[in-house]
Amino acid sequence: MNKKLIMHTRCNDYTIHSDPALLEVILRNILANAVKFTERGKILLASRHIKNQTVIYIMDTGQGIDENKIDDIFKPYTRGEAVTNEIGLGLGLAIVMHAVNLLGYELDVRSRLDHGTCFRLIIDKSNV
Repeated sequence: MNKKLIMHTRCNDYTIHSDPALLEVILRNILANAVKFTERGKILLASRHIKNQTVIYIMDTGQGIDENKIDDIFKPYTRGEAVTNEIGLGLGLAIVMHAVNLLGYELDVRSRLDHGTCFRLIIDKSNV
């Protein structure tokens, strides 16, 4: 399937002291879902430094998630209701949340149906 997606990145130069493998798992899985659940539009990967925190944003203009189901997306074997032919087990975001908890980070999700989703990974420098 040929999707009409535009990817933007706006990341400043920050040093994050973290487990690189776990941080990669978090970002890769969230970005993969953004691509999977966005048929057309934009995906943004951005970062900001706010006081003692680095915040990494992954936003898309995809189908969004019903706000009553946001907690469910982190449960193992739970899949989104995408219009997609891709096969998945529904483990990606469960793994993400496990890695977030292992690293002591925070993950915030905001979403609106038919408007997209924003994941915010909050890395508090006092925890690293």
